[in-house]
Amino acid sequence: MRACFVPEGAHIHYDRIGSFNSGEALAQCFAELGCRPSLLEMHFAGHADIVVEDAGLARGTWDLAYLGLDQLAGISTFLTGRYADEYALVDGVWLIRSTVFTTRVLTQGSVPVGSWGGSLGASSGAVTERVMSSRGASRG
Repeated sequence: MRACFVPEGAHIHYDRIGSFNSGEALAQCFAELGCRPSLLEMHFAGHADIVVEDAGLARGTWDLAYLGLDQLAGISTFLTGRYADEYALVDGVWLIRSTVFTTRVLTQGSVPVGSWGGSLGASSGAVTERVMSSRGASRG
């Protein structure tokens, strides 16, 4: 994920999640929010519309549908929205210079804990503790 963004001066705004100025800061936030064995996530992106403006600039939009199932909390999250992106050609590679996500639909509901089957594994507590201990990191 980090490598998708320009090395300096990125503009990242993901609606309720927040704003960031680098791919590193966004990756750190996502690690805090989602890197735990109890969270099952599905991301579906599509309906891309990208226009190359000139030799070094492109703009595009993408639709997202997301489903998250938190097995420990018993919460399901369904989210849809749209990305509006600006891409820059850096050393022959298209990278994201700016991305803004706007939520269209957000619903959360309760699902009986453990109803999805499978095992959370013995390490889930350690992973959660590691992720939560890193929450103090700067988003800059």
